[in-house]
Parts: sequence; C-alpha cells; structure tokens
Amino acid sequence: MSTAKKVLVIGFDPRSVDFSTPEMVAAHLTADTVLASIAVENDRIRALGYEIERCHIAPDSDLQVVRDRLTSNQWDVVVIGAGMRTRPEALPIFERVINLVHECAPGARIGFPTGPADATEAIQRWA
Repeated sequence: MSTAKKVLVIGFDPRSVDFSTPEMVAAHLTADTVLASIAVENDRIRALGYEIERCHIAPDSDLQVVRDRLTSNQWDVVVIGAGMRTRPEALPIFERVINLVHECAPGARIGFPTGPADATEAIQRWA
C-alpha cells in the first residue's frame, strides 16, 4: 500500500491560453515555456515522494473533467494553477473549480502556486 501523498494540480491547458496579452508577454510566458516548467515541476514533485496528477482544461470547459478527476481518487492536496487564479477574466471558472474541490474532495487541502514553476512549494505548504 502506497503512503505517498496524492496531489491533483488543476489548471488551464497551456495550449488553450492566449499568451499575446501584455501581462503574458511581459512575463515572457508562452505555451512552450509553461509546458517546460510543468515538466520540471512534475519531476521535482515526484522526487519528493508525492504522487501527482494534472488536470488541464480549456478556459471554456464545462468542468465535468474536473469533477471526474476530483472523484477518481482521495486527494491529499489539490493545487489550482495561477493562470486560473490571477487573471480577472478567469474568476468565474476559478470560483467554480474552488466549489467543485469543496464538494468533491472535502478532505483535501487547497494550495495556490504563484506561477508554473512553484507548484512544489504550494504542495509542501499543505501536504
């Protein structure tokens, strides 16, 4: 039986995000840089002994995939990506995701990274 903490990271699929906005350009973010950061973070998280899964969605998602992932396991920590949390236009979907976590994974702690390269720190704060 595995004793590793189970972590689900929910965020926008980088291939579905508009990186041409002034904020994204100023931060030097592209789909490729975000995907590369995610790959590095996945390796860091696994090296620390956590079991990680990711749930990437499009901004116009109906969120059924999020509900399905939340109910597929007993999560110790659910991390919600900064792209969903920090952009004003994403507030409605962020609120819906928070409420789904509350409903479908009530025992999970919730963490918030500041960007694509620090999910590990968000997990460690709560795991």
